[in-house]
Amino acid sequence: MIVVMVMNKKIILSVVFTMLLGIATAKVVYSKTISSDDKKSNNTVYFLQLGVYTNKNSMQLDTKGIENKIVTQENDKYYVYVGISKSKKNLEKISKLYKNDGYSLYIKEMYVLNNEFLVNLEQFDKLIESAKTNEEINTINMVILSSYEEMVIKS
Repeated sequence: MIVVMVMNKKIILSVVFTMLLGIATAKVVYSKTISSDDKKSNNTVYFLQLGVYTNKNSMQLDTKGIENKIVTQENDKYYVYVGISKSKKNLEKISKLYKNDGYSLYIKEMYVLNNEFLVNLEQFDKLIESAKTNEEINTINMVILSSYEEMVIKS
């Protein structure tokens, strides 16, 4: 009977130790896990939208003079974007290029899952922050849009 009690104590201690070890491991793993809200905020990108068109010809006519743009088609509509940034402040710099020509622009929040593009975008954002002239801003913006088209749309 004493042998049985000693065995039960060993089993109980083993079970308790295993449970404590599991709880400690779970806390470590959980603390290193990023919540889905944090992931979304890390993937949040702001697009400067020029317009939405139901007709491709009218879209092409309205945006004829704009070289730097991305056109996407969703649900039989054509969306035209002329800027991308993780910073709304940077989008304001880009939007001035188009507002001077009389265009109305909208900021659209979207999520991008291409990590390589997001890393590049952070570097481009730093360049736009330090850009002083419209020519510099326009050149950096052109590279951002080309990068997005190559890395996200075509992939």
